[in-house]
Amino acid sequence: MQEEQRSETTQLNLADSQRVAGRDYYEGVPDSIKLYLASKPDAELDREVIGNERLFYHRFGLDLQLPAREQIIAIKQKHGYTDRQMGWLRLSGQLRIRQDRAWLAPNRSMAVAGWIQLGVLALVCMAMVFAIAFSTAPSWKQMVGQIIVAIVCLTGAWVLKNLYIEPWRLVRHVSKADKLAN
Repeated sequence: MQEEQRSETTQLNLADSQRVAGRDYYEGVPDSIKLYLASKPDAELDREVIGNERLFYHRFGLDLQLPAREQIIAIKQKHGYTDRQMGWLRLSGQLRIRQDRAWLAPNRSMAVAGWIQLGVLALVCMAMVFAIAFSTAPSWKQMVGQIIVAIVCLTGAWVLKNLYIEPWRLVRHVSKADKLAN
């Protein structure tokens, strides 16, 4: 006889509904807030975090009063933003938050500053690559130096894009949609 193939599956029961275990089944309560946040649908989480300030803090990293929590969730739902996009909007200053209110604040100068910084970073990285290429160092040192410069350049470009350029694109589309709706 052939052995039966078995796959291991982890199932979570968050006490919203009961399930019947068919076979080897382990039922447990999530022991981590990250596991809880990862296993719940966004619509349910949005409802829960408004009334639960600790859950809101773990989800967004902010400790705010109820009106501001409601407004942040309303902005997120209205424009279809993800949690990560909301975080980058907050870091870039495109999402303004006070203890009792939150609102989108489009600022074109942030995108312009991001493009300028990205251009300066590209020029500096190109100058460093040329300096390394025309140096008298052994070829393996030149290669290591150019790899390090490439990593620094790509990492810096990724941060600048997410911090300055992408939040402006998100808010720009929102402001265009708001103008068309009015």
